[in-house]
Amino acid sequence: MKNPTLLKQIIKEEIKKVLNEAESSEVTKLTSYLSGAGKTALSQINTPEELDGILNAVFAGMNPGFQKNAKAQAIKKVIDMKL
Repeated sequence: MKNPTLLKQIIKEEIKKVLNEAESSEVTKLTSYLSGAGKTALSQINTPEELDGILNAVFAGMNPGFQKNAKAQAIKKVIDMKL
């Protein structure tokens, strides 16, 4: 290939695609868990403080780039105000 910069860009894009597919797969697994076996764990949440702790853990564990997303921050702000 005559343009190594273009090759690097193509490789980076392919890596991003693979990572996005892997993340999507993990989100699907988590969603499935929470609607199945995890449903019992969720039913054990009894206080606003417990719910707040769980939601904070979820937010802290998300992709750092997405944590900076305006919609994600707005959702967290609303949740924080309600709890």
